[in-house]
Amino acid sequence: MTKSKAKAGRLSVSKGHEARLKEAIFHILAIKGPLTIYDIHKGVKAQRGLRHTRYASINSCLSGGSPGYVTYLVQISYLD
Repeated sequence: MTKSKAKAGRLSVSKGHEARLKEAIFHILAIKGPLTIYDIHKGVKAQRGLRHTRYASINSCLSGGSPGYVTYLVQISYLD
């Protein structure tokens, strides 16, 4: 057991490509509001490091979670 927070390791929810993809999706929804998955896909492909992201990857990222995940993301984007 660690004695201080400085020595404790932090676990991230997602890493690498998945983290960049989720961050890009949040950013697009925050700026443009509610969008279809295809429109989110076009916005993600416009970003430099994510040009070769497939539609199925974005679809599974948004639809693969709990039901209503896209609605939850859109509601968060309205708060910003």
